[in-house]
Amino acid sequence: DQAPDGNVVSSNFYLASLFGCVRGVDYKHTGYPKSVQVEKMQQVLNNNDIVLLTTLGTSQYGDVVSVNGNHLAAFVATHMKASKLVYVSGTEGRILRSAKTHQHLQDVALSTAKSLVEYHQVTVHEAGFASFEIAKQSQEPCALEHLLHMGWATWALQKGVKRAHIVDPKDGALLEELFTATDGANTCIRQDEDVQDDENEFVDEFDVFPRAAMFSEIPQSEESSSFS
Repeated sequence: DQAPDGNVVSSNFYLASLFGCVRGVDYKHTGYPKSVQVEKMQQVLNNNDIVLLTTLGTSQYGDVVSVNGNHLAAFVATHMKASKLVYVSGTEGRILRSAKTHQHLQDVALSTAKSLVEYHQVTVHEAGFASFEIAKQSQEPCALEHLLHMGWATWALQKGVKRAHIVDPKDGALLEELFTATDGANTCIRQDEDVQDDENEFVDEFDVFPRAAMFSEIPQSEESSSFS
């Protein structure tokens, strides 16, 4: 049988808003997505077409606004009531190993991912940016990228998305991740009730700590907000 025809459709499916001046800093043309035209996007998808969104949106006044791609993906996924959100990361797809068996973990509970992000002091804000100054100083760029993806993934799952995948950009990784039931090649973050036998203690590839240590007091220091 011949595969159905499909097109890639790109349009201005969302409105954005400028950050403006924050703490005396003018962020000029950068901002965050404010609303999504869900019905129009759904019509495109119902025609077996693919929606392509760019990180250059427009405001209600016609201003061009550069938005964060991670936030845009999570924002649209929540408004579309998506079942899956996928991030392509430049790091290895799996970053958690069982502290007991040392085997990589593919399924990660939302609460576990959230605790991991908090432990490394990465904070995702409703306004469309993330604070990660401490992690930026202590982590390699590849580790920071993965932590940011986990941060935005947990943000989306807390707003109703069922699961999020962080995928290594190698040949076949996406297909293997999405179509292998419980043994994908990368990291899948799920709602807590959908994860069986979640590890009480694990090791991440960028730091070593027991899960219980995440909830201990972390020394406070001056931290500035970074946009990513």
